[in-house]
Amino acid sequence: LFVATSTANALGLFNVDGSGNISASGTTRIIGLSTLIGGFQSNASSSIGGALTITGQGTVSSTFLVRDLATLYGGFQTNASSSVGARFLVTDQFQASSTLLASGLATLYSGFQSNASSSIVAGLTVTGQTIVSSTFLVSDLATL
Repeated sequence: LFVATSTANALGLFNVDGSGNISASGTTRIIGLSTLIGGFQSNASSSIGGALTITGQGTVSSTFLVRDLATLYGGFQTNASSSVGARFLVTDQFQASSTLLASGLATLYSGFQSNASSSIVAGLTVTGQTIVSSTFLVSDLATL
């Protein structure tokens, strides 16, 4: 089936070949729901003007950009290093299963609690009252 208004385009403006493949040389507008059983592939930038719902696993093979706030109800998991370029707010428990590194000053307003041995490799300044509920060991000279 060929529907064309020009002979300059060998495929025509709309073409359905013998295998059922459809080619359109202009914008294809579909009114109503489109079901793509075999999938969807775009080789260009694409825009979605309404909500996008993905009911199965979604895979992104390059950078995934979100312009506004993204809410991830089930959480997120990354298997690579990730960066946050602005303030990072955690409103519930924050848990790290490995070493947590802060390259700048870390301010802990509600305190610091360690359930394991901890080391301080530079000077420690305490400006308020210090309460030790067990043995406090100093391995070098201490001035009290």
